[in-house]
Amino acid sequence: MSGTGRPLLCLGGTLCDARVFAPLLARLARPAIFWSHNDHDRVAAAATALLQAVPDEFVALGFSLGGFVALDALRMAPGRVVGVILLSGNAFPDDPANADLRRAEVAAGRAEGLRVWMEGRGAALVSPSCPAPDDVVDLIADMAEAAGHDVHGRQAEMNIHRPDLRAVVNASGRPLLALAGMDDRVCPRQRYLDLQHASNATLRMIADAGHFLPLEAPTACGDAIETFLKEHDL
Repeated sequence: MSGTGRPLLCLGGTLCDARVFAPLLARLARPAIFWSHNDHDRVAAAATALLQAVPDEFVALGFSLGGFVALDALRMAPGRVVGVILLSGNAFPDDPANADLRRAEVAAGRAEGLRVWMEGRGAALVSPSCPAPDDVVDLIADMAEAAGHDVHGRQAEMNIHRPDLRAVVNASGRPLLALAGMDDRVCPRQRYLDLQHASNATLRMIADAGHFLPLEAPTACGDAIETFLKEHDL
């Protein structure tokens, strides 16, 4: 199978559903499948379930936390994951010092309600240059509220225990595209810059965009992805 026959397998970030990809997918001429990892609290368990559920060959498109599931699926089945696209994604394990903070955030979400809690974080999630920041934050809060507290707890543990996947990126012969926002205040930029050292990886920093790239910059991301898919005949 080659070219447009291979679907994009879309993996969302923390407290996200398929809506996080909608503006981006509207700009791509490629069939896409959204697969939820909401039932899992470890990256490896999610990647294993993913590979049991999806078509034989696919291009994995992971946003934020979903990028770790994409990379672990590549580790497990390099013959089936023919390419990886990371949106605000990296390959680093979490800093152990973050564990208490992540669990405290879950507790705060329960106490405040996920909509209110997420709205309070909104300014850190999107770029100051975002043309419609209130609309983006409102959608992020909608998705968080729909996902619920149990999902938040599981995904916090998934982040806390996520594996170091840098060796997978460096050893893989599969093409990888990493897109990151210049104004991302969620992930340290060095984690994105590290990806460009792999011979198979292409990193593009997107101006005037924060962490929620597929909602903030769908056109720029769509153009970069279309070029990547064509260049590598994926």
